Amino acid sequence: MVTTVATTPDTGMIAEVHRDLAQRDLWPSVQLTGAAINLNRIGAWIDGRPHGRTRTSHVAALRPGSDDLRRPTPDGTGQPPLVRQALQL
Repeated sequence: MVTTVATTPDTGMIAEVHRDLAQRDLWPSVQLTGAAINLNRIGAWIDGRPHGRTRTSHVAALRPGSDDLRRPTPDGTGQPPLVRQALQL
């Protein structure tokens, strides 16, 4: 088995496993992928582009003052239904 690495548009890494492929055939692509990711990160650092936001856990989203609580909701309150119910109790 050989594992290759690919990137997603937000520079997330995806590992793919290929069976019956020679590892020597994939090594240059792994190096080029890593170099491309590094060049993208260096360019973002030079341009001052912000990093992608990481996921906010469900528990952290319940914390008062969390950005997730201020997102617009269909009813316009900015709070998820379960949080709204908890605050009304």
